Amino acid sequence: MTVRLYDLATPFPAFGSGGTSSATSATASTSLRISGATFFIDQAYTPGTAISASLLWIGANFTSLGLTPGIYSAPLFGGETIEIRVGDIFTVTPSAGPNGSISPSSPLSIPSGQTTSFNVTPAPGFAASVGGTCGGSLSGNVYTTDAIVADCSVEASFTPIRNFGGTISGLQVGYSVELSEGMVAQGGYGNGSYSFAKPDGSSYSLAINTQPTGHNCVFSGPGAASGTLSGGNITDINITCTPDPISIGGTLSGLANGSPGGSNQVTLRMAYQPPVDPCASASGALTCKVAAPGNEDLVVNANGSFTFLTPLNIDDTFTVDIAPAGQPTAPAQTCTVSNAITKAASGTVGTSDVTYIVVNCAAPAQYTVGGTVSGLLSGYSVTLTQSGGEAQALGNGGYVFSVTDGSSYAVAISAQPEGHTCSISGAASGTVMGANVGGIDVSCTPNDYSIGGNVSGLAAGTQVTLRNSYAPADPCVPQPSGSDKLCKVSAPGTEDLVVSANGGFSFTTALNIGDSYSVDVAPGGQPSSPNQTCTVTGGSIDKQQGKAATGQVSTFNVSNIQVTCTTESYTVGGSVVGLAAGNSVVLQNNGGDNLTVAADGPFTFATALADGSNYTVTVLTQPTTPNQTCEISRLTPGKGSGVNSGVIAGANVVDLRVTCTTNRYTVGVEVSGLVGSGLVLRNNGGDDLAITGNGPATFATSLADGSGYSVSVATQPGNPAQTCSLPQPVKTAKGTVLGSGTINGANVTGIPVTCVTDPTAPGAPTNVQVGFNGGMATVSWTPPANDGGTPITGYTVVLQPGGLGCTVSGNPPPTSCQISGIQPGTAYTAIVTASNGAGSGAPGSGAGSPVAATPAVIPVDQPWALALLGLMFALVGGRVLVGRR
Repeated sequence: MTVRLYDLATPFPAFGSGGTSSATSATASTSLRISGATFFIDQAYTPGTAISASLLWIGANFTSLGLTPGIYSAPLFGGETIEIRVGDIFTVTPSAGPNGSISPSSPLSIPSGQTTSFNVTPAPGFAASVGGTCGGSLSGNVYTTDAIVADCSVEASFTPIRNFGGTISGLQVGYSVELSEGMVAQGGYGNGSYSFAKPDGSSYSLAINTQPTGHNCVFSGPGAASGTLSGGNITDINITCTPDPISIGGTLSGLANGSPGGSNQVTLRMAYQPPVDPCASASGALTCKVAAPGNEDLVVNANGSFTFLTPLNIDDTFTVDIAPAGQPTAPAQTCTVSNAITKAASGTVGTSDVTYIVVNCAAPAQYTVGGTVSGLLSGYSVTLTQSGGEAQALGNGGYVFSVTDGSSYAVAISAQPEGHTCSISGAASGTVMGANVGGIDVSCTPNDYSIGGNVSGLAAGTQVTLRNSYAPADPCVPQPSGSDKLCKVSAPGTEDLVVSANGGFSFTTALNIGDSYSVDVAPGGQPSSPNQTCTVTGGSIDKQQGKAATGQVSTFNVSNIQVTCTTESYTVGGSVVGLAAGNSVVLQNNGGDNLTVAADGPFTFATALADGSNYTVTVLTQPTTPNQTCEISRLTPGKGSGVNSGVIAGANVVDLRVTCTTNRYTVGVEVSGLVGSGLVLRNNGGDDLAITGNGPATFATSLADGSGYSVSVATQPGNPAQTCSLPQPVKTAKGTVLGSGTINGANVTGIPVTCVTDPTAPGAPTNVQVGFNGGMATVSWTPPANDGGTPITGYTVVLQPGGLGCTVSGNPPPTSCQISGIQPGTAYTAIVTASNGAGSGAPGSGAGSPVAATPAVIPVDQPWALALLGLMFALVGGRVLVGRR
């Protein structure tokens, strides 16, 4: 036998007090005594050595001293525990396939002869099965092995769960069928789906364990009731249930001539009702005998048993009685239907045929049914019928019908009297049960009819008062109590009705058939604010006369009275003043109704306006020859919402005043070239206008259209002196502009005033230069910076001393000239003066270098020359050039 030792923690410490050794390390020959057994360790172990597995196994030999096989433990130093397993130890290895798990999942060491358990958990939709070599059984999710006698395995596998079932149909409400699968029975299945479940690959076998009461159920496919589940659910193992047919019948006796082929007969009626509506169906086919409430009539012409043709099902209800008009007639008899409890045989279908209905026939007695008719107006009657047959036209008073005992009766009003509504009180229908039936009273009331019609054209915010003059039919019938009248009006009278809106109207007082009426506008009842006139037409007499609507009440409400209201119309006008002769103005009212006025005086627009409507008078076209502006005012202060507008208030408007004045226009100029000051312009000999600069300017006094104007220069400008003028007619962008003319419907602008500065003598020439060449002088200069306002026409040059000079002219004149006769050795100054149309200007001057004398040439090679040279030096101090020639 082998003993295995292992620890529960790392590192493995020294053996402790649990054994006989106190060594700090496990070595070969170390011994441990537990429960009288001594164990000798044959494998060395050094404390602190890393342990690669969670459990350290150490092989050992032992000497058993009566120690039974099992697992023992002993404490060691450092909190360690050592376990000793005595006897054969076997390994149980668990495993699990996909779609589930097994726990524990690691191999277990199990002493020989012991069992162990595992939790086997399938995934949703799967079932577990366990195999392997250990043997055992699965209970729920727990698998317990057999006693372990060798190393073995526990192998869990998981198979998909398959559903199998179908649909149950045809059961009456409240019933169910019990099914079984194998040895397992399941009850309580009503109409609808059902299902069982087993692992895929399992065989199944379904059976109907118990048939429901009153039904027969069978498997109807298409799925088979037994087979093997293979790869999918089965949903078509259908079950069809059919309620058992139950017949309804009984026995007939007492029928006169009651033999087969006899001439007399009774018609029985069975009224039946299924327990639910609609009846249960299977795949669209009704399975119950009756799917909805109904009747079956059965004609029986012989005493004896009878059976209705329509079978019923369990829980259907039924009632059997004599059908309407089904009593025997040859001869007349009264048949009654009963069973042991009630006269009319009724009940609920059970599981067996109904045969207990009893029908007895006998000769009937005659009784009366009736009552009293009241409330009819004179000359009118109501028609009553009994069970849709006999009819009587009745006035006020009593009445009766004759009815066979046991027969049903139904008194009804088949035709209401004209203009009345009658109703029946009391037991108007029932069955005669051996006595006369009374108190079936008929109360009639004349109908109320309203008098009304329609109003149209009534202005908003106003009202019309209508009057209905009525009289009752003669005579008016009193109530039976004498306290009130049946008719609505018992004497002639009137009713006034105020109507404040268009549309339907109706008088409060209702009338009865035959009453007369006459509707008109009440005295003082015509609308005001605005004033309107309403006329009444319609009614049953003279509908189109346009007078009061009159008539006599018939059998319907009077609703054809037409009240038509029209608003009174008034004119709008006034007077025109100030309109120039030959001129005209166009006026408008409310944006239209144009009116041309060609002279002062009164005016009136052609179109009259409804009372209460707005008016606004405006000028559409102002007068143009001459141009005038016409404005509207009001002669009556405070009347109307404005000077030219208002609201028609029950009278013609005559106080508008149109005042026309001739338009005035200004005269303006356009000044150019002005550099001086003091320019004054004048219009028509007055209305002076001082001008301070170039540009537009306007005379202060405006002129009436068509009047003349004449502009002139009153004062010319000075500093510098200028001459301003108004030229002949000038064409501008606005047309031809004159210094004088006539105002023509617009301001006169842009009369041109052109100013020109008066010319002056030019300034002095500058940069005067003088050059000499022998006896000729050339003088040049630059024109003066100021030409005096007019072109320079010439220059005058004078040399001083001596007064030599020259004059030049041209356009422009030259700026140089030459002067001859120059004396050598003389210093000259040139004086230059410019001239223009205003005269000569200031001089400009410039000097030139003096002209030197020409030296004498004396030939020194002549004897006489030397003598002359000496004399010259002595006399004049001149220079003498000595040389040869």
